[in-house]
Amino acid sequence: MLDSLLQSLLFILPILIVFAGLYFMMKKLIDSFHKKWLLDYRNESQKIVTPIKFQAYERIVLFLERISLDNLVMRIYKGGMSPKQLQSELLTVIRTEYEHNLSQQVYVSPKAWRMVRTVKEETIKIINTAASSLPDSASGLEMSQLILRLIGDMKQTPSRSAIDYLKQEIDQNL
Repeated sequence: MLDSLLQSLLFILPILIVFAGLYFMMKKLIDSFHKKWLLDYRNESQKIVTPIKFQAYERIVLFLERISLDNLVMRIYKGGMSPKQLQSELLTVIRTEYEHNLSQQVYVSPKAWRMVRTVKEETIKIINTAASSLPDSASGLEMSQLILRLIGDMKQTPSRSAIDYLKQEIDQNL
């Protein structure tokens, strides 16, 4: 009986060793195919996503340029506007532009999007500050001049700071 058990063991042991070897070789081969597939998938995804991300950055920079107070005041102010009318028009344009670009936050970093929101809020705050500091008898032209003076006194406008940051972020992603 011991002899037949030893013969069975001598017969089964090489089969188990071959089977274990095949198992580990196949596992290694399958893992390498999986890694290659993942790498190819990521590369293909990057070919699609990267241009979309850059378009998002472009649109955000365009948004920031469009709500930059020096550009915005020049574009929106029309002769004969009251400060309240100018304030209302400026705020409407900012909010509309912002809402139009909300989807871009998906493609940029959370920090970049926080900066965009902060620029929008600071720009609105400057407009409201200028409007509230003028007397009721002031004109829209006086408000325009006050806004331009306020941003002229700044070391760097909120929009310019955010655009500079976005450019750095794009450079890091290249």
